[in-house]
Amino acid sequence: MHLKDELEKLVAQTNDQQAQQLFQDLANQKFKGVPPFAKGSDLLAYLLSHDELTYESYQQLEQQYSTENENLKYFLLGPRSFGEELIDPRLIAKDSRFESAHDSADPEANGSFDAFIKTDAVKIKVEIKATRAAFSKQGKQDLSTIVTRAMYLGDETSGRKFDWNFQQIKPAMADVFILVGTFVDGFKYWVFNSQEIANHDLGFSKGQHRGNVGEGQLHFNLKNIHALEPFLVSENQLVSAAIAKYQQLSK
Repeated sequence: MHLKDELEKLVAQTNDQQAQQLFQDLANQKFKGVPPFAKGSDLLAYLLSHDELTYESYQQLEQQYSTENENLKYFLLGPRSFGEELIDPRLIAKDSRFESAHDSADPEANGSFDAFIKTDAVKIKVEIKATRAAFSKQGKQDLSTIVTRAMYLGDETSGRKFDWNFQQIKPAMADVFILVGTFVDGFKYWVFNSQEIANHDLGFSKGQHRGNVGEGQLHFNLKNIHALEPFLVSENQLVSAAIAKYQQLSK
C-alpha cells in the first residue's frame, strides 16, 4: 500500500484547492519532513481539520497502512540486527525441515553457515543472506534515508536505480545459499548452490575486504536483475529448491 496513492484518492474526493496544492507539494517533494512530521502528515492533518476526513477513516487508513507495510520496521534496524537476529531466525522457523546451525550440537556447525536441511540421504549446509530493497540515492545532495527509499514488490521494474548488496558470501562454506530481498510489502527469495553463487556473470565479486580469501559479495541491480530470475523461488518452495540445488552439485 502506497500512502501517496491513498492520499491522492482522498484529495480527489474534495474540491479543496489548498488540499490539492499540499498533495502536489508532496508529489513534487517540495518539502522534507522528519518524524513525527513525515511526508503526508500535514496533508492528513489538514483534511482532518477541515472535515474532509473523519477520525474513524483516519484510523482505518493507519491500520491498513501498518498491516500492508509491515516490513517497514526492518528498514529502521541496523544491518546486523536486521539479518542475523530477525530475518535468518524468521526463515528457519517457517519450515521445520530447517535446523538452525547456531543452536546445533552437530560437529559441522562451525558458525560459517546458518542452517541444516537433513534428509535420510543428505545433510545440506545452508547459508542465508538478506538485504533491504531500496532505491539508490540520487546524487551527493540526496540526504534521504533508507526508509524513504524503501521499495515495494515490483518496484525493481520501474527503471529507477537500485543496488542491493549481499555481503560476506563464502561459497566454500555452505552447499546452498538463500538470498532474501526484503521489501516494504513482502519478500523475494533466490536460491543458489555454491557453484552458482560464485559465478562472475551473475555479479559475484571476490575480495570484499582486503586480505580476505574465499569471501565476496553479490550486487543485484538493473544490469543483472533479469539474469537472476531463474533463481527466484516462492517461500513455500525454499526447502525443495535447496535440495534440488544441492543435488546438482553431485552431478
